[in-house]
Amino acid sequence: MMRFRNIAFSLVLLAVWSDAASSRCRAQYNPFLLDSREDNFRSQRSDFYIFGQYFHAEPGIIHNVTLPTLAPPNPPTYATSDLKFDFEDDALWGFGMAYHINSHFAVRAEFSFGYPDYEASWNGRVIKGESWVQEGRFNLDYHLLDGPLTPYISGGLGYFFVDTGIPSGPPEYNVWWDYWWGYVTTAYQPTYTETYFTLNAAVGLRWDVNEQFFIKAEGTTDWIEMSGDWVQTIRATLAAGWKF
Repeated sequence: MMRFRNIAFSLVLLAVWSDAASSRCRAQYNPFLLDSREDNFRSQRSDFYIFGQYFHAEPGIIHNVTLPTLAPPNPPTYATSDLKFDFEDDALWGFGMAYHINSHFAVRAEFSFGYPDYEASWNGRVIKGESWVQEGRFNLDYHLLDGPLTPYISGGLGYFFVDTGIPSGPPEYNVWWDYWWGYVTTAYQPTYTETYFTLNAAVGLRWDVNEQFFIKAEGTTDWIEMSGDWVQTIRATLAAGWKF
């Protein structure tokens, strides 16, 4: 009987020790922390990236553009005509930011810049020059896989700003006093600029290389609304960025 009580007491002590050890292990393992921000994954993380972009635009037309004539008398006269233009293929650059709601969905904003050359016709004349374009996009991305290498699709809206460099009026002069140089005269030439609404759709491939770094390649189609007409642009983008 004494031996039986000793064995029973030993089993109780072993059970108590095992339960205590198990409790310590459960305290160290928190599945919620592990699931919230997985290594090499995107869930609940932010991105910052830079990119280079190949830009191609279909020919377009802007209706009823009023500009001063190319050889104005004094004072200048103005004419109204449709402006037909064709951008040359060019390279743009930019940066973007994103937040990953989980491993599949992300919201992002990106901005691109460039100087594509163009050829335009207006009022029976041909105009060639260099433009300045600046674009913004605000998209929702969906990553098909939750792993580090995944294709994705994206869609959103944005704006397209273009400065044609075409004079929209006579030069403006400012005269001001500088303590060192005396009277200084500066000139500003107003140019024809416009901002348009855009829609876009994209497909891409993303690789989360490690816990901090990722790269992605993307093909995008934009539709720019210009005076009731939609002008299509096509872009190929290569981006590299950091996760936080």
